[in-house]
Amino acid sequence: MRLRARRHTPRPKIDDHVRALRSRLHTSPDATPEDRRIARLELEALLDALDRPGREGYEGTAEVLSRVLVDAGAPTAALAREHAERFGELLPTVLLADLARWYVAAVTGPVTGSRAVADRVAVGLAEAFRDGDGTTRAVIATGFLETLPRPGELGGEVGARLPRRLGRELAAMRRG
Repeated sequence: MRLRARRHTPRPKIDDHVRALRSRLHTSPDATPEDRRIARLELEALLDALDRPGREGYEGTAEVLSRVLVDAGAPTAALAREHAERFGELLPTVLLADLARWYVAAVTGPVTGSRAVADRVAVGLAEAFRDGDGTTRAVIATGFLETLPRPGELGGEVGARLPRRLGRELAAMRRG
């Protein structure tokens, strides 16, 4: 099955979403600094996608992520395949949330070889984050990094294993 990205919403709904994110950024009195950072990343990703005529939403990001997961090893390739079969397409943010949960289990669990695959995934995501556009960076931040447990939570130590670039982004997201 060929993995393909889905255009999440028609243009009028995207415009409504952009307005809601801008409102959340500038006028929401109960928004935490972390909420504002996430809204800023989401807004950046949406505006980046809208600025590219003919681009199908997150298609470029979906291709990058599928390549990272397939290159990392059989467990993550299977995760991407199961995701595509379940949803009929590749939804990058949802896939990365699933990947973050898998990553925590792989790093903290007893399965031999899982940590090596998890490290390859983290390195691949760090490279995609470094080389990617605003959409790719926002999807990795909101899908993968935001899903990782905080220090003190079960599995919270996995943030320390991330490559420097992702670790810095995670720390910045948590500082707000």
